[in-house]
Amino acid sequence: MTLRSRLGGAARRILRPGPDAATTAKLEHHDRALHDITAALQELQAWAEPARRARIGEVVDEVERVMPLLLETIGSAHGQQRAFARRLADVEHQLGWRTEDVSDLKRQVAELWERLESARAELLYELRYTTGNAPTPGATAPVRATAEIVDAEAVEAARRDGAVRLNLGCGHVCLEDYLNVDQRHLPGVQVVAAVDDLPFGPGEVDELFSSHVIEHFPQPELARRLLPYWFGLLRPGGTFRAVLPDAAAMLDAYATGEIDFDTLREVTYGGQEYEGDFHFAWYSPATLTELLVAAGFEEIVIEASGRRNGKCLEMQLAARRPE
Repeated sequence: MTLRSRLGGAARRILRPGPDAATTAKLEHHDRALHDITAALQELQAWAEPARRARIGEVVDEVERVMPLLLETIGSAHGQQRAFARRLADVEHQLGWRTEDVSDLKRQVAELWERLESARAELLYELRYTTGNAPTPGATAPVRATAEIVDAEAVEAARRDGAVRLNLGCGHVCLEDYLNVDQRHLPGVQVVAAVDDLPFGPGEVDELFSSHVIEHFPQPELARRLLPYWFGLLRPGGTFRAVLPDAAAMLDAYATGEIDFDTLREVTYGGQEYEGDFHFAWYSPATLTELLVAAGFEEIVIEASGRRNGKCLEMQLAARRPE
């Protein structure tokens, strides 16, 4: 049933009880308006439906026409993307291999260079320090003292008390509670011997002390021979203590103008007034610590750094042989 017929039936039911003329005229007016509207809608629908279907048909035809090209384009793009990804992966793989090859080559070269440098240093060390051809910066070769215990009573007392403490290379500065050792027969010296040929056995010494001695030996000799030798003389738990110029402090003082160049030169190379007055090496607290650790010492303590002693700024380090 249409909307018009339903409204018409409603109007007739309303009129059935006998409405007045005004109400009837009003309903008839509405009925005619509704009839006109319904007719207009039907005409519009009759015109629009074919147009809509035609438009939809045009869209469908256009889609069907371009769809193969669109699908081909999409498929081609996906294919190109996959091909590019494969090429990129191949390039990355090749670059990775090349990078690994270069890194491996660098590592091999570094290892070879290190081995050559080690062999070179070993050969020079053998030539300089084990064949009796070590260069000496003086006019005459140094005379090595034959190890001799001058004060046997003091040495025996120290051994008996278990307190063998050696003051190596003491010169004229002898210390109490130590056995003072020097190559020269000087007042207060109880043991005449070179610091690398002492009349004491392995593990017999409780403490080794040296003041401004280490710098008089080339660093290879100190690292390879002297420190291991002194390490072996100490009992487990024994102490090694050294005083020597502080290279870092001296350089800082020169840079700030605290010391002049002549002072820096003299402390660096020694006074050079006699055979034993030449310096061969220079250390900072950090570099000497590295040598002590390499020799087997532990618990390295920097007891002083940049401490003034005449023209020299000195340092003092202590280390212990493990138990």
